[in-house]
Amino acid sequence: MSILLNHRYKVIESLGSGSFGEAFLAEDTQMPLQQKCVIKQLKPQVKPQFYQIVKERFKQEAATLQTLGEHNQIPRLHAYFDDAEEFYLVQEYIHGETLEAKIQREGKLNESAVREILSSLLRVLEYIHGKRIVHRDIKPDNIILRQPDIKPVLIDFGAVKEAMSTLLNTQGNAVNSIVIGTPGFMASEQATGRPVYSSDLYSLGLTAIYLLTGKLPQDLATDPVTGEIIWRHDAPVVSTSLADILDKAVRSHARDRYSSAGEMLYALESPTQVQPNTPYPVPPPTPIPTASPSSASKNRQVLVIASIVSLVVLGIGMRSLPYLWKPKVQAKALTIGILSNPKYNANLVADYLGKELIPSNFIEFFLGKKVDLVIDGDQNLAYQEAKNRIAKKQWDIAFTLSPIISVAAKDNGYRFAALMFPKNPPYYQSALYVRADSPIQSLNDITPSTVIALGGFNSASSFYMPVYDLYGKTLTVDMGYRGQEIREMVRTRKADLGAGALGDTVKNDPDIRIIHLSRDIPGSGVYLSPKLSESDTKAIQTVLLNAPKDFQKKANYGAGLEPNYTAFMEIIQRTEQVLGCSDFRKNPVSFFCATASGTVPSRVINTETAVQGRVNGWKRPNAEIIWLTLIGEDNRVYRVVVSPKILNQVPGAANVLELQNKKIKVMGLVPNKGGDGMLELNITNSGELEVL
Repeated sequence: MSILLNHRYKVIESLGSGSFGEAFLAEDTQMPLQQKCVIKQLKPQVKPQFYQIVKERFKQEAATLQTLGEHNQIPRLHAYFDDAEEFYLVQEYIHGETLEAKIQREGKLNESAVREILSSLLRVLEYIHGKRIVHRDIKPDNIILRQPDIKPVLIDFGAVKEAMSTLLNTQGNAVNSIVIGTPGFMASEQATGRPVYSSDLYSLGLTAIYLLTGKLPQDLATDPVTGEIIWRHDAPVVSTSLADILDKAVRSHARDRYSSAGEMLYALESPTQVQPNTPYPVPPPTPIPTASPSSASKNRQVLVIASIVSLVVLGIGMRSLPYLWKPKVQAKALTIGILSNPKYNANLVADYLGKELIPSNFIEFFLGKKVDLVIDGDQNLAYQEAKNRIAKKQWDIAFTLSPIISVAAKDNGYRFAALMFPKNPPYYQSALYVRADSPIQSLNDITPSTVIALGGFNSASSFYMPVYDLYGKTLTVDMGYRGQEIREMVRTRKADLGAGALGDTVKNDPDIRIIHLSRDIPGSGVYLSPKLSESDTKAIQTVLLNAPKDFQKKANYGAGLEPNYTAFMEIIQRTEQVLGCSDFRKNPVSFFCATASGTVPSRVINTETAVQGRVNGWKRPNAEIIWLTLIGEDNRVYRVVVSPKILNQVPGAANVLELQNKKIKVMGLVPNKGGDGMLELNITNSGELEVL
């Protein structure tokens, strides 16, 4: 083919066609590498007089697709346009094969593979449904296993197809003329034009059953009485737990299915809750034989002694009963790390954890010894200090409060135990705001003299997200403040612009006007230290999740799934790449890179095993590596090569922005010459780097 669409996209081949149009593989001729993309040509299924209405709906749904494409398992929308009463979407090309193609090539999948696909896609659906969108056409053909990471990518949303079939009813309102979905994989309520969130779960459940059985929904048996799908005999090796989950997902009535993707994911991934063991009953005393009159006195003595012994044994047994069923820990003391007011955790620690967690050593338990519990931190604790304490493994239980701290905990080997703020949506947003009477109406009104109040380098909502959204701008920066302080600075005109979490710092306030909302920010969690034994970790998680609901509510945590930080970390990494060019020591600050960094001339190779000096700049060549420019005390210049994960494990180094001009020491490494001739110190573990 030699077709050039929109004077830009060169069609390579047709990928297939259907009732709504045709899909093409194309090249973007205006990109340096002429990257591949997928173009979907959509043909309206309506009369010409409805064209303008369809066009407006197409634009609305295309904007929705653009928002959804921020998730890394949904194709990005690069562009959209219309031509000759036909509509076109230009989307990211996903290299890989569909689940349908995989089944046709390899046959049925095993349970482990299906569980992994389900778990990944349920997180995608949780994101989509959080945007109040129903996919409406989930099936094996619309799921691509992307190469090389084999992540399932969800394609072909039904919303744009629906826009192509818009009509007007007698009242002049837009309605849809056809039902979107694929017979067999489509729930009954969707077939009548009333899809709900659980309609997607129904389709996903049937997709999983297809992967396990190799049979399309039309080929599966149904119960003649209830109408429910019968499939287990076609996959006899599937565990009962997974079969039960899929049975619930594909119930005929929406009310009988999981209410949300999060609920289904929790059922799929939750370990069976540890239930307290039933206390062993104390056996009754052995009956004493009837004594003869001649030995009555002797028998009375035996009876008295036996009674005393029985009472002692009974007393020991009663005192020991809690040891049989209460969770036991080997740790003698536990430190609970927090970043909020200690009063929120006081009842949980003193009135519950202190009573429920007992020493694993029976003698210590019997003697009345307790596990020492200490609350460390408060609402004034700096995020950087929290990250340092996590890097040093000083916190056994970390209530992270912020996704930045959650990521630091994960990088240091901490294990997820519970979700913070479980009643809140899984994602929140950061807002850029001004006074209600400010002349600033949008980001386009910002100038270098605009004063913005920001949080510290470690804040997601008041630093990273606003800096990401302000890319390309130059402003006067005043930073290092907490959310309430930033809002007050804007109210009192000490700052023109502020940043903070929507719904927390930024609430309904007549004096404040929001001018921009960020992309989604994931929540945070409660994490347990890698220093804890496996049994201690399980015991503490069980006790935390079984705590009284009012204690959990006050401490702002509860049962839930660990947030997905992948997309968030990509934003952080891209932001740090830009910040590597920004100098926050002088105003105004430019949030972009004006020129590429030059290389520093190399010198003679240093053969010493320890190098000390000060950090004088940094660069992030890719998402996995950070380069620190180190001016050694020997007056030589080094490039320290380290990963963000390792930096998170070094006390005082968790935030690369704060390493500028800090004195560091690299130990046990011999410098090598890099490709550009510069001396390199490649750090492979946290023990090789120290912040002095």
